[in-house]
Amino acid sequence: IDRQPSVTYLDRNGALVAVRGSQQAPPADLEALPDYVPAAFIAIEDQRFRWHPGFDPVGMVRAMVANMRAGRVVQGGSTITQQLAKNLFLTPDQTLRRKGQELMLAVWLEMKFSKDEILALYLNRVYFGAGAYGIEAASQRYFDKSAKDLTVGEAALLAGLLKAPSRYSPVSESERAAARATVVLDEMEESGVITPEQRAAAVLGPVRVSRDDAGPDAADRRRAGRDRRAARECLARGRAGRPGGAGRRRTRARHDRRRLLCRQPDQPGRRCAASGGLGLQALRLSDG
Repeated sequence: IDRQPSVTYLDRNGALVAVRGSQQAPPADLEALPDYVPAAFIAIEDQRFRWHPGFDPVGMVRAMVANMRAGRVVQGGSTITQQLAKNLFLTPDQTLRRKGQELMLAVWLEMKFSKDEILALYLNRVYFGAGAYGIEAASQRYFDKSAKDLTVGEAALLAGLLKAPSRYSPVSESERAAARATVVLDEMEESGVITPEQRAAAVLGPVRVSRDDAGPDAADRRRAGRDRRAARECLARGRAGRPGGAGRRRTRARHDRRRLLCRQPDQPGRRCAASGGLGLQALRLSDG
């Protein structure tokens, strides 16, 4: 794994000010985590984790069919054990040779370690974005708390990050993060990991995310934000000179009003992450 150096800033009294670069933390003890935390990752990443021998033929066939129908890669068939094998031993190259190596190493891992040991290794090594490697570092980065104190909603948010940490970042892409976390909650409920009441409480309860803009991909996020704003301004100028432009401006103004209505009156600058009735309906971002 190519990790950037980690630099920790302390004040004159030794108190932590900030961390820049890759962030690691002591490994989280699987037994100390609430049951729903590892279960969230199993529910969304590998529902047959407890029973397969390292690879999942059913999942592989399902992913192959979905990708053929879509004409592009929309679903992966790798198990948690395969992802760990890739993380530990292999490069991210997408070749048949590397895939074969991944399968063999996954079977070897299953023979060498227990399911709980594999899951613990996975959770403590996987990348969550913003320079955070491992669930403990991710929990401290996004929620300023230990992984053993994560709520159901926070666990779902972290589990949803793994598909694409930058795309589903709760810091820069709160609406996508909320919608993705809802998918995780749905899978958790369907798998019997949480009750409908727990899911409802997770949806209604606020998930507060630290807005500290740290990590090696922070500059990329800021650059992408500037590019998106420039593209919107360019489109707006082009539409203003075309027939129907006024109607489009009115529609955009209505959307802007909805976004403003979603702001918390006592928390300027924070915005709800609406998800069409499906997402965490109040993903509120803190300034912590």
